[in-house]
Amino acid sequence: MTQFWTTITLILVLSTIGLTYEIAAGRVLAPFFGTWLVIWSFVIATIPT
Repeated sequence: MTQFWTTITLILVLSTIGLTYEIAAGRVLAPFFGTWLVIWSFVIATIPT
């Protein structure tokens, strides 16, 4: 049972870190390319999660 909760916690933490990287990358690219849907799609597609 502890392995289950450890796995769930690990998935939640790593997902949060991945989302943080995606948001940060979008904010870095925004001054150069704007905040188009295409840019967000590119960021989500290229950052491995």
